Amino acid sequence: MFAAVTEVVLRLLPEPQTAHVIQASFADMGKAGAGGGHIIAEASFQPGWKMMDGASTRADGLLSHAGFDHSEARYCAESDGMVEEVEAKSSKIRRILSRAGCNRPESVDAAKSNVPPFGRAAKSVFPAAAA
Repeated sequence: MFAAVTEVVLRLLPEPQTAHVIQASFADMGKAGAGGGHIIAEASFQPGWKMMDGASTRADGLLSHAGFDHSEARYCAESDGMVEEVEAKSSKIRRILSRAGCNRPESVDAAKSNVPPFGRAAKSVFPAAAA
């Protein structure tokens, strides 16, 4: 087999103006899963997200030093883009998660807090949780 690339298209995306991470603590994984399902069903956008059980939540807190609580389940959603757009999305996500039984949905500006970049925290916790 031989292949030759004759054309490459590169799409440059602007750096987002802001990014918010919405953290929601739940008493159990079922409620956290339901919250994620409601976001998928009700939101006209899909944020980047992760859901963690109690062991992963504790390991994430130890590794990232982000000050997360030690709930039995945590749902985190990240939204980035224009300031007004991100604030509207964050507000909608917080409302949905509150209705799903979240103990306390928090929205933090990722640039102004000690919350690590989303991908780095997610990649760092799962090897520790599996040990």
